[in-house]
Amino acid sequence: MQALNTLWRSWVVLAVMVLSPVLCGQAGDFDLEIRLDRGEGGAYGPGDTVMATPGVVSRAGGAQGWSFGVRHDPAVLQAESVTMKGSDAEAALVAPSFTLTEIIESEDGTRIGIIQGVVLSFIEPAEVPVSDFFSFCFANYTVLGCAEGVEGLATEINFVSDLSQPGRVPVEINLTIDGQAILPDQITGAGVNIACAIPPVEGDASLALSFSSEEPCVLPANREDTIDVQVEVSNLGKKNPVDLQGWSYSVRVDHELVECIAVTPGPAVAALNGGEGPEFLNYKLDDRDLDGTITGISVGAVVQLGAPGTEVLSLEPLATVPLDSITLRSLVSLVGDDSSDVELSFVDTTLGEDRPLEILFVVNGDGVVPEFIEETKTVVLEGIPVALDPTFIRGDANNDSHVDIADGIWIVQMLFYNGQMTACLPAADANNDESISISDALYIINYRLQPGSTNFALYAPPDGPYPDCGTVEGLGIDDCEPGSHVCFPAN
Repeated sequence: MQALNTLWRSWVVLAVMVLSPVLCGQAGDFDLEIRLDRGEGGAYGPGDTVMATPGVVSRAGGAQGWSFGVRHDPAVLQAESVTMKGSDAEAALVAPSFTLTEIIESEDGTRIGIIQGVVLSFIEPAEVPVSDFFSFCFANYTVLGCAEGVEGLATEINFVSDLSQPGRVPVEINLTIDGQAILPDQITGAGVNIACAIPPVEGDASLALSFSSEEPCVLPANREDTIDVQVEVSNLGKKNPVDLQGWSYSVRVDHELVECIAVTPGPAVAALNGGEGPEFLNYKLDDRDLDGTITGISVGAVVQLGAPGTEVLSLEPLATVPLDSITLRSLVSLVGDDSSDVELSFVDTTLGEDRPLEILFVVNGDGVVPEFIEETKTVVLEGIPVALDPTFIRGDANNDSHVDIADGIWIVQMLFYNGQMTACLPAADANNDESISISDALYIINYRLQPGSTNFALYAPPDGPYPDCGTVEGLGIDDCEPGSHVCFPAN
């Protein structure tokens, strides 16, 4: 093996040293192609043999040797054999020559491609002639079984430069012209059309976990409206139903922008066990990192506890079923054209120390990781329209949608302690005397702390707009800072 490896590493060097000059072909004079026995667009069915022929279109001649790798998808095609016998390359060999043509396997024994390296002769003049197509070798593949149905499957067989047996250098794509290695300008693989899809293995589950595809996913950023994001599970198989006995997953959410206020089961989940739902169903809305930061939610469900029962969440072939609905509410207030994106993503998580929670489904008592897990779902927090006229709550000096003693303190600090200015001055005019003074602070404090007093004139509620948002005739938009004059409902 060591000798073969050494020979393989050095064959191009030997070709450069000893081959005599011939025609001066350039990269543009050669096209590498892979041709199929049924031609371009020909269809194959399960169990059929695909014969692929790598070769070169030679417009100038002069190629004295070549090397390449060819890769296929082992989930779709099984490489059976590769041979030079009967090829144009075999006919062009002049001893002493070098040839290596073999199937390449991955470390687990899966056949993933073929490689070939050829020097037509080390001594005698030998070259690829001008040819519409000069065949290098013949590779035979078997189409793996597929499910019933009319939908097709497309796969490719392509030239590559990254294949090698363990311990060998990768075999690169090149032609040797006048002792120099060149890379052809045109390198074309072959598309294989299969008349049916690959079936799921009997008893095996092929699942996908995703968020609902409904778009757009927009949540008004007003701290009141909510939006529901659906979590769905799909059976990717076209032949067999899949019966779910339980599941678990976690969703990471940016809790600085939104909060999860509820998770509710989908209709099919809620209908299990005569409408009682899964016997075990746990929603945790405040998953936390080790530092206590809320990171998202977690879900765990078992359809029937104890010995496996007959109740399952059944997924027919190609069916999609909503598992849960996540209800989100914005924690921020945005107005006008302001917006922010919030990404939801499925994650494996840990519920406290040594309590891992994986993305997992239970089928026939076995844990099955979904074949496809959607990476992210984007929720757009959208600013609510800015009112044409300023809106405010009279007495709400700190613009937090409440009127309380904090507003009185705000006014005092603003007037006497160089405190922050109120964002909307009319809101600080609690007693509606068209000025802002200590009397507004006293008015608010007395109103909040002396309810029910007989001195109604002193302790009456503020004039409108109060207690709801509103505007005042003649009030200009410049009386409030941009964005501050939108009243947000209290949490």
